[in-house]
Amino acid sequence: MKPVISMKEVMENQGDGKRGYKLLTSDNGCLDGCGSGITNYSETEYNGIGGAHDDQEGFYVLSGSGFVLLDGVEYEICEGDSIMVAPHVHHTFRSRYTIQPLKVLWFHSALTDKTLKALEEQTIDELYANEYAAEYRPEEGLRDKTPEEQEASLREREKKLAERTGWLYEEKQRLKKMEEDLSEDRKLMDIQKGMLERQQGKSNLLKSQLENQKKVFDEKWQMLEIETRRLKADQDKFNREKLMYKDKVYREARKSMSNAENVKIFFKGVSDTDSLKKRYKELLKIYHPDNKGGDKDLLTAINTEYERLSRYYLGT
Repeated sequence: MKPVISMKEVMENQGDGKRGYKLLTSDNGCLDGCGSGITNYSETEYNGIGGAHDDQEGFYVLSGSGFVLLDGVEYEICEGDSIMVAPHVHHTFRSRYTIQPLKVLWFHSALTDKTLKALEEQTIDELYANEYAAEYRPEEGLRDKTPEEQEASLREREKKLAERTGWLYEEKQRLKKMEEDLSEDRKLMDIQKGMLERQQGKSNLLKSQLENQKKVFDEKWQMLEIETRRLKADQDKFNREKLMYKDKVYREARKSMSNAENVKIFFKGVSDTDSLKKRYKELLKIYHPDNKGGDKDLLTAINTEYERLSRYYLGT
C-alpha cells in the first residue's frame, strides 16, 4: 500500500496521452470501492445515457465548461462546480467546446450501512429536488477663442453644412430620376411580357430578351434600394449633426451671456429700486437652476449685477 502517489508516477504506470487517469485505488489503501481519478471530455455530444454505479459518486470541474446528463436531465457546469451522483443514476458528460476539453475530477466513496439505509428511503426525485443553476458568468467649445475667431469658425461650419445640404439635395434628385427611369422600364417590361404571353408559342427569342431585361432591372432596383438606404443614413447623420450644432451654438451663447458686461442687458430700462426688484424676480423665474432652461452661471452673473444696482440706487 502506498498512501501518496504523484501525477508523474500515475502517468508512468498508466501511460501518457490518455483520456483519463485513476489516481487513488486499492493500491493506495482505498477500500470498499473508494477511489478517484481525472477524465478529460473533448466530445460535444453525449455517448449514450452514461453509466451507473451501486455507490454514490462525486465530481469536481477542474477546468473548461460543458454539461452533465443525470438520468436524462441536463445541467450546465463550469470550472469550480461540484456534482453529486446518487447510486444507480445514469450519468455522462460532454464539453461545450471541442478545442477546450472539460476536465473533471471524480471520486467514489465507500458506503456505510447508515448511508445505505438512508438512500433506500430516498427517491431519485428527492435526491435531485434542488436543480443546479449556473450563473453565466460634442468637440471643444469656442469659449477660448476671440469673438472674431468664433465668428469665423461659425461661418466655416455654416458653409460646410450648406455644402452638405446641397450635396444631399443633388443625390436625392439623382435617385428620384433613377426611380422614374426604372418605373418606365417596368412598364415597358410589363407590356413586353403581355405580348410574350400572347405569342408564347411563336417567339422564344423575345422571351429570352425579356428575361434578360428583368435581370438587369432587378440589378438596377437593388442598386436603387442600396442608394436609398445610404441616402437615408446620410440624412439621419446630417440631422444629428445639425441638432448638435444648434445645441452647441445655444450653449455657447448662454455661456457668453453669463459675462458680467453682457448680463447688464437684462436690467436695461431699470431706473429705481422698485423696478430693479421686479426685474430681478422675473429673471429668477426664468434662469433659476431649478427651473427648466435654468442656468447656474448665468444666475450668478445676474445676482452680481442685481447687488451692484441695489447699492447704486440705495446710494451706498
